[in-house]
Amino acid sequence: MSKRIAIIVDSDPADLFTLIPLVRSLSKQKIMEVNLLVCSELLKTAAEKLLMPNADAKSKSWSNVKIMILAAKKKRRSGYPHMTTSIVQSLVRKYSDFFYSVDAFVLPLHRANDWYEHVVGLNSMMGEKRAVHWVGVKLGCGAFNEKQLQGSDRCELLLLPNQQDQERVKRAYDADGFVAPEIQVIGNLRLELFELGEQPKPTYFASQKPTILFNPAYICSKLDNATLWWKQWGLPLMNYFKEQEKYNVIIAPDLYCDVRAKFLDLATNKLFIDVPHLYFDKTVEAELMPPLYNNLYAMNSDIYLTDRGRMCFEALIKPKPAIFLDYAQRKGKKKVAGESEFEDSGARSLGAVVNSVEKLVEVLSDHAKWSSPFIKKQAETARLNAVRATKSYADSAAECISLVFKRKF
Repeated sequence: MSKRIAIIVDSDPADLFTLIPLVRSLSKQKIMEVNLLVCSELLKTAAEKLLMPNADAKSKSWSNVKIMILAAKKKRRSGYPHMTTSIVQSLVRKYSDFFYSVDAFVLPLHRANDWYEHVVGLNSMMGEKRAVHWVGVKLGCGAFNEKQLQGSDRCELLLLPNQQDQERVKRAYDADGFVAPEIQVIGNLRLELFELGEQPKPTYFASQKPTILFNPAYICSKLDNATLWWKQWGLPLMNYFKEQEKYNVIIAPDLYCDVRAKFLDLATNKLFIDVPHLYFDKTVEAELMPPLYNNLYAMNSDIYLTDRGRMCFEALIKPKPAIFLDYAQRKGKKKVAGESEFEDSGARSLGAVVNSVEKLVEVLSDHAKWSSPFIKKQAETARLNAVRATKSYADSAAECISLVFKRKF
């Protein structure tokens, strides 16, 4: 009888697009039934399109992959679930029969702690001890943050993107006097999305100018909100981009961004719709591979501008001047949740940080003077993450997971 493995992508579309190659690779293993768990219809539709791009494929391929939707009712402004610890707990209880039947869980490392706590609690409630295995996958190249280190405590196998991360984990465990979990360095799974060969260069603009990729990924917190962010950054930036003529600008907010709808509203606003040097990304959630996630925008831009470090390491695989909007430094305001993630990711070492639109304009005008050390750091980071074996990152990860199954069962 095949063992049941569950890959959890609870709410983030970037995680889904990153883990789909791993789902494909695991589906080739004959010893397991693969279940992809998503928490919204948006993600389920995207997963179906990615795994089964046409009707024939649906009937012939991925026969041992099941896509299961865990209905989480509370939504963020972006339309994706707001996955609090209490919501995770309620989902584990709601789908308790399924969770109790799973032999192994594979999930992003930063989400491992929440799911582990409640699944293990469920197994205790059932009154029977079962061998359940946990595999944590670190997505992206940013430095470890506290949530990822906590998640690693729950896992017996860690799949990491580079040797540097492996050393970080071992140092952390050595400092506390504990033995680290088994670690395999497989490379950055996100790179799988855009190492599929040369893509045709798209034409976004009629005129040849330096191109800025503006990639906001703002997520609300209790101490901050979308209205404040939009007043401080969103609208002033868009007005500046509209009036200036020195740069072409690709406006590509993350699908998970809580102010994405506001940018899309501007795309149809009569003041912005015919501006020739502005290009708005209008990706729909179920698109087969959004240009933002396969790095098409980043590879065809000259300057990278974002407010968080979510995808910056991948966007800067091709080094370029990078600028980070630090909305946590508003005068008279408390630090917002998420600032530590921005700092801990190591993003600050890859570009300039500005805390006002005025400062951004100043930094943009002088980018040739200040960007060289940051570009050098980006190139070093890219080399650290250039782990490449004879097989794909996803196949390497699937092989590691399969070996754990064979040893444990």
